[in-house]
Order: sequence, then C-alpha cells, then structure tokens
Amino acid sequence: MAGYLFNMDSLEGIQQAFELGCYSTYITRQKSSKWSTAAASTLGDYVTICEGDSVFFFSDRNIYGIGKVVKLDNAKDCFIETFPGATFPENFPCSDTAKHIMPNTTIKRMAQYGSGHIYRDQRWMLAFKPAPKFFRTCIDTDDLLMSDSASFKSIRVNEGRSFIKMDDDETQALTSALIQRNKIHINSSNPDVFYSTKYQEVHGSISKKLELDDYEPKIAGLLTKSRKKNGSLGQEMLLEAGFLYQMTSQEPGTINTFGIWDYIAHQIPGSPFKPIQYMDRIDVFGYRQIPGFEHIVDTFFIAELKKDSARPEDIHQIMKYVDWIRDEYAAGNYNLISAYLIAKRIPKSLFQELDSVVRQFTIGSRPARTGKWDNLHLAEYSVDEHGVISFNEVSLT
Repeated sequence: MAGYLFNMDSLEGIQQAFELGCYSTYITRQKSSKWSTAAASTLGDYVTICEGDSVFFFSDRNIYGIGKVVKLDNAKDCFIETFPGATFPENFPCSDTAKHIMPNTTIKRMAQYGSGHIYRDQRWMLAFKPAPKFFRTCIDTDDLLMSDSASFKSIRVNEGRSFIKMDDDETQALTSALIQRNKIHINSSNPDVFYSTKYQEVHGSISKKLELDDYEPKIAGLLTKSRKKNGSLGQEMLLEAGFLYQMTSQEPGTINTFGIWDYIAHQIPGSPFKPIQYMDRIDVFGYRQIPGFEHIVDTFFIAELKKDSARPEDIHQIMKYVDWIRDEYAAGNYNLISAYLIAKRIPKSLFQELDSVVRQFTIGSRPARTGKWDNLHLAEYSVDEHGVISFNEVSLT
C-alpha cells in the first residue's frame, strides 16, 4: 500500500494526532470564493487517500509512526469534511460545535484566525489506527535515508508541503526502518514505549455524527461552482483534484478512458534534485502492477493537465517527464510507460509535434532488442453542469 508523511510543527501535535487517531491540515486562505492554488493542491492530495494506506508523521528531523488509514462507519470516502459544506471555500467554520467532526481540543485551534483577511482553518480530515503501535522511538531522517537510499524519492523533497504521498517501495522502506528500530518493543506491554491513544472512542463519536449529517466532500459541487460556460475550469489545480478524485473513486467514464491504476499520486518530483522551489513536478503519476505479483510494475502512468487549449510546448514538457520516469523508475524501458496530455482543447496542429516524441531505444544485452515508443495519448476534457468531468481521447483521423 501507499504511505503518507504528514508534516507537523511540534511533537505535541503528533502526540495529539496519535491520541485522537485523526489528522486534519490547516488551510491558509484569504476571504474568497475560490481556493488558492496551494489549498486546491492539498485537496488533490486528500482525494487519493485509500483505506489501508500507511501513516507517518514528521517533525524536527524525526519521523514517527506507524498508523493505517481507516474508513469510518457511515463514511463514503477515507477523508471527510470537518463540518458540512467545508469543501466550499466561502463557507466559514460553523459556530455550532456539535457539527464539527474534530474533537473539542482541536476546534479551539480552528477558531484562532490570523490577522486582516487571512484565515487558517481545517477543512478535511482522515482517521487512522495504530499499525501495530504508535512507537515513541522515532528515526532520524539521515539514518532513514542511509538505510535504503535508492528507495527514498518523495521524502527528499518534503519541504513546503503539508504532507506527501509515497509509493509502495518508499513506504515499505520507511516501515522497515521504523520496525527494525522498534523490534524490541513490538510485543512489549510497557506503556512507556508507545504513545497512548483513544482512537476507538473518538472514531465512534465521529461516526455517530456522520450518521446525522452529510460530511461527504463535495468535489462535484466544487467543480460546478468553478465551471465556465464552455465546460472548462478556471483553476488547473482544481482540474487535477477532480481528475484524481474520479480516478480514485473509479468513476466509470474516467476508468473507461484511462483504466484502473494500483497507485496514483499528485505533483511528484519530475527532475533532478535542486532547490525545492525550482523542482519540476508531474501533475499525476501512477502505476499498475502485474496481477498476482505484488510490487512488480506492469505500466507507469503519467498525465499532464491543462485547463485551456494545449500548446506545442506542452508536448515537450510531458516528454521530459517520460524521459525522467524511464531513467528513475523504468530502468531504461520506455515500453513500461503510458503518457497522457489532457486539455480542454487539443488543436489539430498539435499532431504535427507527435513525430518528435517517438523514442527509439535498446534494452537487454544478449540478445539486445531495439524498441520504438509512441505511447503518448491526447485527450480533451469537459465539466458538465453536475460537476462530472468527461474525457475524450482524440486522434488525427
């Protein structure tokens, strides 16, 4: 399964998360009817969370764990709104504490707004349980990176993010490092080696609220509000969030176009390491495993999304990512990669660029085999009046 690493400002915050079995990001925003790019990106990260994904926390160089995401009773998704309608940015946290999902200790922090027209509140929440325990013994980042250097990619570019998603290999490497560090504590009955938790009580209380009111994230409703008359979206990051949500929830039309993928992630590094603010990031990255063979990849998935018409330079941008994935993940084998450029409109003139994306490559040694890659697909999107995104793969013919 995938894993999530949540950045916290203190160990006390991590202890509270372990105690409650809950996590909710603080969203910094202006008084506006639109989400900022950062807030929309955070929503895009939330929508890919699945039951059973691993949970870790980071603070002051150290990583703590381990938890597993759980789907609460009466919840449709693995993340929920902290109050009804929280997915719409113009809604302020309601004053009725009975409608807040988060426990009272957290609600008090939600009410502490910043100065001027800047607000800081929590909008979405996920629940998790110990797996097997919330260990007090953490692991230093340097020790972690030296334990299995090749597996760690996302952790190296963790700066400036509320949380990051890790693939199966990175999650397994982090889990192994923490378990090895705590192996003498796994069967211990000494409460001093684990952080205490009352997650069952808290989850039960939240589930009762879910039974009384609607806390399902209103992704389609948000897209409806952001939709233009021509069916496009005004924010590219919301297009990504909607696409990821429909992929993760296996919306039939989306799956019919792109297929089902075992792992799907948002804004992953797509260039050699450099200062974080200059890193290139792939809009959507994923992979499908060979059925019956866990951790063996059949195909990697790349998607670049544009809210308006695609341009020739977009073709070359996504091909840069294809080349990057070939080197970083596919061991030089282009045949393991499937790429999509998605835009509101694909001009016919763009097909003239496709000859430049063909890749000739050689794999193997004895015998060596020459291959040809031209697995770049072009697709147009449109958002209907109900907030559902439809996709149509286009060709020159």
